[in-house]
Amino acid sequence: MSTLRQRLVLVPVFLLALGAGAFAATPQDDPSIDALLAAAAAADANAGSLKISYPQDGTLFPPEIVAPTFLWEDKATNVDRWHVLVRFETGEEVLRFSVEAPRWRPSEQDWKRIKKGSSERDAEVLVMGVERAAPAHVLSSARVRIRTSKDAVGDSLFYREVP
Repeated sequence: MSTLRQRLVLVPVFLLALGAGAFAATPQDDPSIDALLAAAAAADANAGSLKISYPQDGTLFPPEIVAPTFLWEDKATNVDRWHVLVRFETGEEVLRFSVEAPRWRPSEQDWKRIKKGSSERDAEVLVMGVERAAPAHVLSSARVRIRTSKDAVGDSLFYREVP
């Protein structure tokens, strides 16, 4: 085999191995939900560094509302990623999301699941700030409870579109 041909064969193999190694070693391998919950409980000592500004704790949403954008401020240093967990009183599956900005808006499908799981009962939305290099180490956290009403707003003055 010629030297040029050997190089051409070795380069893709090297790149493949490098890519596989980089993928296996990435810090984006998210920790389990249980590990995050335990880390969030420990991070409660840093209470106050993360504050959810919308929605407020105890917000009651009408069933026909579109997905809101959850907003927060995080004063913890080195936070560059957030895990968002949604837990339901019914004990159904915990929903999990990761975002790289201090806001999150659930997809239509996820919002339907959240509204269903929070209909007439609380759902807890837990936001945890982490450093991308160490995603299992929670640096800040905050939580709010939300609920969805079973009663539609209907033709309320406050929910009408303005022509």
